[in-house]
Parts: sequence; structure tokens; C-alpha cells
Amino acid sequence: MVRVANAAMERAIRAVSVERGDDPRDYTLVAFGGAGPLHAAHLAESLGIRQVLVPRYPGVLSALGMLVADVTRDGSQALLCPLGELDAADLDRRMRALAEAGLAALLADGEPPERCRVEFALDLRYRGQSFEISTPLASDSRPVDLPAVAARFHALHERRYGHALPDRPIEAVLLRARAISRRPPLVADHTAAQPARPGALAPRATVPAALESDSATSAPAALYERADMREGDTFSGPAIVVQLDATTIVPAGWCAVVDPALHLLLSRAYASGQP
Repeated sequence: MVRVANAAMERAIRAVSVERGDDPRDYTLVAFGGAGPLHAAHLAESLGIRQVLVPRYPGVLSALGMLVADVTRDGSQALLCPLGELDAADLDRRMRALAEAGLAALLADGEPPERCRVEFALDLRYRGQSFEISTPLASDSRPVDLPAVAARFHALHERRYGHALPDRPIEAVLLRARAISRRPPLVADHTAAQPARPGALAPRATVPAALESDSATSAPAALYERADMREGDTFSGPAIVVQLDATTIVPAGWCAVVDPALHLLLSRAYASGQP
């Protein structure tokens, strides 16, 4: 069951990375959600990713993100015309109307005006395509520089799909505006409430567990409590890290280190000659 779940997640990761021209080996895999750290190391191994980041509280990372995320209000207007036939003055009027509506919504929510701004984008596609790419507009450029927008769209298309068609006409499908009230950066002292720990990090127990993705055979694994960990602590797999909101698996051949924010960094030492 675990292998089937891992295979499904691997396909999903490849769909948003390899199939869009990005090599997952160039990135760190962030594991969140209650079950994310349970699968992350095995997924990283399958994808050739060398490092996994497990946040201090992975099971509530999405909730934390909602608390600190910028407040936004989105608006849009349909265009459905060739990009070259857009009238810059008319586009500017549409942008002003969307911006006024978005900012008014933020102010009605009690957001301070000095923290608010508006970003614009055009959903563009080549003639004959049935999908669009949202192409950002320079917010400080009025009227809009349409040739620069076309060049940006070609570059985005090539990055996502591996090719561009600069000789094919571009269609403008939608104008988007996002009014944003920025939130100040989250500053947290993760170590302030931690009591002193006598001695080095030690497992709470050693338990039998089947941690290898290609085997159901149990083997001894160290069981660690996440609350026991302090900055600079290191340990190696096979190990299990338990906490209230998640369980982290560290397979054999992987090691872990606790960073200054008490995140857990898992890494695998690849043999010489491996990609």
C-alpha cells in the first residue's frame, strides 16, 4: 500500500516538475501535512532529490500559512482578442477599474491603505491553443508595453513547454488584477520556550519497523521524540521521529540535522558517480 501511494505521489510531482521542464534534483522537497514526512524520503530517493525539509510543525504548516499569508482580492475581465489589436488606452482604463474595485474591497475589510498594492497579468495563448499562460504585467509601466508582454509570454512558454512560437499570433484571453495587502514577515523564537536538555540527543526506544520502500521486512529503528531535538542535533536512519501532528521516516542511508529554526533537514549521501 505504501509503495502504491508513493508511486502515485511521484507521478504527481513529475507532472508539475519534469513535465514542465524543471529537474526535481535541483530542488529541496518540503514535506508537510500529517503524512507528508512519512513518505518524503522515499519520494526524494525515487526522484533523485538530495534533501528534504521537514518543518517544525508539518501537520499544521498549511494553517500557519493561512495566518501569515497576504490578504488578496482578485478581479478579472474577459478580452478574447489578438494581443496586437489591444488598445493600450482601453487596457489602461480596464486596469484602473479593476484596481479601484480590488483596493476598495481591501479597505472595506479594514486593511491599511499604505500596505496595499495591485498586480496585473494577462492570460495569453498562441492562436489555436486551448490553454493560457498568466503573464505578469509591469505594474509601474503605463501604458502597457505590449511588445515587452509578448516577449515575456514567449519566454514563459519556452520555459514551461520547452519551445516558443514567436511567429504565431498571440491571443489575449483575460485581464487579471490582484489587490494585495502585505503581511509583515513572521518572526518566531523557536528556542525560547525549550527547557535545557541534559546530555546529547538520544532515542526514546528502539522498535522493529519496516522502513524500506522495497521491503516489508522489519528491522530495528531508533524512535525519537521531536520535542527532544535542539539546534545542531544530528542522527542517522533507520529512524522514526514522532510528534503530535506528524511522523517522520528517516530510512537507512539518510541522515538528519536540526537547523536554527528547528526544522529537520534530511539528506542522503550519494555514492561517487551517482547523479
